[in-house]
Amino acid sequence: MKRWKTAFGWGLCDIGTSGYFLVFPLYLFPVFLAEHVFAGNAKFELYWGIAQGLAVLLAVAAGLMLGSILDLRGMRRVAPGIVALAPVVSFLLPLCIALDVAPVVLLSVYIVVHAVHLLSLTVYDASLTHVARTGEDRAVVSGWAWGWGYIGGLVCIGLMEIGLFFYPRYSAYDFAVGALYYLIASLFAAKWLRGTLAKEDTDDKLAKYTYNQVNSKSRTPWGLLLSMLLVVDGIAVFMSYTGLYGTRVLRLEERQMTAMLALLQLLAFPLTGAVATLGRRDVPRALVLCGIGWLATVVLLMLASGIGGMLMTIVIVASVVGSTQALLRALYAGQVYVRHEIEGFGKYAVVEKGAAFIGPVVAGSLIPFVGYRSILFASGIAIMIGSLLIWKLTHATDVPKEGKVR
Repeated sequence: MKRWKTAFGWGLCDIGTSGYFLVFPLYLFPVFLAEHVFAGNAKFELYWGIAQGLAVLLAVAAGLMLGSILDLRGMRRVAPGIVALAPVVSFLLPLCIALDVAPVVLLSVYIVVHAVHLLSLTVYDASLTHVARTGEDRAVVSGWAWGWGYIGGLVCIGLMEIGLFFYPRYSAYDFAVGALYYLIASLFAAKWLRGTLAKEDTDDKLAKYTYNQVNSKSRTPWGLLLSMLLVVDGIAVFMSYTGLYGTRVLRLEERQMTAMLALLQLLAFPLTGAVATLGRRDVPRALVLCGIGWLATVVLLMLASGIGGMLMTIVIVASVVGSTQALLRALYAGQVYVRHEIEGFGKYAVVEKGAAFIGPVVAGSLIPFVGYRSILFASGIAIMIGSLLIWKLTHATDVPKEGKVR
């Protein structure tokens, strides 16, 4: 019972960030840019990919440069503050829309907003090592927290739909509601983190829950990180362009896409937590099964010709989209060291967030030549290959048991 209680408390941040992600990077904001701000511009996909990539590059660079400094300040001081700061910065986007700034300015502001958001996620992910101390606990807490995030996204979209009775879609008010929801959920998350991290144990007691603390610099698992790169890169491409694929290729209406995204959020809540819980004893094997699910997803998406095909795809992707990322987060949490958590997750961000710099830019460049279907299928192949490599590396390497120091 304690695992699920912790998952909800820690998942308060996921509840807020899921609303942000759904509104700004994934669907509503890019569709607004494509159909209004950059309407008729054949290079929009490339511009969007570059914007995503630059935001990730800024966030990763900040995490690497500031990680050790933030660790010295302590997780309790750093995590609540940055979790609350990111949604405040997100209000710059509806403000720019209200001021009707130039397209290049709006896209530039998005890069900054998204970079701050991603940096806050690096710190938030690092706090998992404090709120869940064993591998199985991390898998369950990470999975159910991610699942709660989907409920958060669903609530956010519901509130924005209610708001359409008072103002039009894609107005400054529309996006301001999304930012406000992100802020309120994040403030509750910051309060929970501050109270929980204040009770963290001393270094000596905490050390027994971590991996080998000796020669930590030589144990950065770059092979594992590069394998994760393929997985996260595939997910980044899939999530960046599926919304545009639905509206531009399948010609689905905005309300149809909104309804399907709501269904995805609803199904992903129990499925993400359930998959993570079932896979807690063997996370690498669970990731391989998720990879198979991703392959099935992209094949169905390629065959889809309308709303029926998209609905079938959503049912499958709901079981893997959050589970894969939650399991990766839990797996890597066992590789970081006491009082070096932010620095460690700064390295993880090189692939977990840095993958989005490579994938969307390359995909955006190739879509005009090979089409959406080929790009989305390639994303599924990348996820499958990365999952198999993770399984091979973790089963072939003699990894110290948690709670033991060599």
